[in-house]
Amino acid sequence: MDEKHPKDIDPRPKRRKDKDNPYEIFTIGGHTVHPKYFVSFHDGNGKKICKAIEKSLFDCLNSFELEDLSHLNKVDRHIEQSELSE
Repeated sequence: MDEKHPKDIDPRPKRRKDKDNPYEIFTIGGHTVHPKYFVSFHDGNGKKICKAIEKSLFDCLNSFELEDLSHLNKVDRHIEQSELSE
């Protein structure tokens, strides 16, 4: 796949990501009978790679992103404020 994302990507909400999250997931044709799932990342040489993946792996990566987002929100709400008040 080309380095640029396809133009017909299904809209997904933009998520805030941890700086250590090395990948981006997306679907093409999510509202069709046969959606395709992809992950993109940079390899060790800095080249952008885009690979098709199975739905089960997509669901796992999506779950990991949601867990990371939950953790970032907890840090923002509780930990940083407690450090400021001490």
